[in-house]
Amino acid sequence: MTTTDLLTAALVVVTTVYAMLTYGIMRANRRSVAAMERQTEALSRPYITVAPFVLPKNPILFLRITNTGKTAAERVRLELDRPFHRFGRPEQTENLATFSVFSEEIASVPPSAEFIFALQMAPALFGNDIDQSKTPLTFKVTASYGFAGKVLTEVTNVDLRPFRGMHMAYDPVVNELSEIKDILKKTT
Repeated sequence: MTTTDLLTAALVVVTTVYAMLTYGIMRANRRSVAAMERQTEALSRPYITVAPFVLPKNPILFLRITNTGKTAAERVRLELDRPFHRFGRPEQTENLATFSVFSEEIASVPPSAEFIFALQMAPALFGNDIDQSKTPLTFKVTASYGFAGKVLTEVTNVDLRPFRGMHMAYDPVVNELSEIKDILKKTT
């Protein structure tokens, strides 16, 4: 073997190692770019959240559906998996599942937009003779919506049972304002 042959073989080995390292760097860069794209999407996409809540000094349970994301949710479809009759009223007009928000597509829900629905007074909801077919303690809300050419479908399990036995929400500011209102009523 001549010196030229040895140098050529060494050059082939160095070139091969260099090509393998470059290929590895390229793959790592692609993974980094993909991770950054996923992170950017997660930070900027819409999020439709569904949660029950109560207001201070109010025995009514409410349901809030909100776009908590940074961009508008498009072509939004919200569906209940079962009927929920507000305040246990038997009329079909009180069935949340028939409300337009749950039965028709919504073209766009901008960031921070919310839909709030009164459900039932807590004492009645957790009473012994409650009709679970009209006011179920658990139900699902399915939200399907699009953004940036993608379509998401998310199912939220709504469970009202943790509110059983809960004291009414207390807000000291609301309490003080109520006291001021009572004093003003007495003076007028």
